[in-house]
Amino acid sequence: MRFNIAAPLLALVCLGGTAQAQIIKCIKPDGSMELSDRPCAKGKNSVVPVGPTNVVDGSHYRRLAVEQRIRAQEQEARDRAYAAEAAYQRQQAAEAAEAKADQELRQKLLEAHAKAQAGARRAERQEEAAQAAAQAAAATAISGPQRVTRCSAHGCRDATGRYYDHANSNRYWSNGQVCRERNGRMYC
Repeated sequence: MRFNIAAPLLALVCLGGTAQAQIIKCIKPDGSMELSDRPCAKGKNSVVPVGPTNVVDGSHYRRLAVEQRIRAQEQEARDRAYAAEAAYQRQQAAEAAEAKADQELRQKLLEAHAKAQAGARRAERQEEAAQAAAQAAAATAISGPQRVTRCSAHGCRDATGRYYDHANSNRYWSNGQVCRERNGRMYC
């Protein structure tokens, strides 16, 4: 004979899910109350209805709580990384602005220096030109009346080779000395 074990197991599983415990409330003769799972020895019995017990495994909720803590920690880490990146970018922007200001100041100083050098060169050239003009004037200046060495119908030349036109105010002595008229007087 063959024994089938599936039917009794099925019956146990079905009955096991519907079984409930009973809680009995007992009031003792002294008036105190007692709760028990067995009937009272003396006193009034009353059954307290109890619903099905909690059969949900709490591991799911614990796992959810752990996952939430992990997500919160990850979010905090992302927030810290974002704050660090923002601080780094602000620092980079400040350094770039400072470098730009330094470059602009350096450029202004170079321009001012170039202007000062150009002004100094211009002053040197003017001074050199003034010195050259003074030297040229000194070279061509007559330190006094020179002797006229030869004359023509239009003018005369002195010993240095300077030409005197008869149309100007110059006059000549018979010895060849140049005389000039100033304010109606002759100076020789």
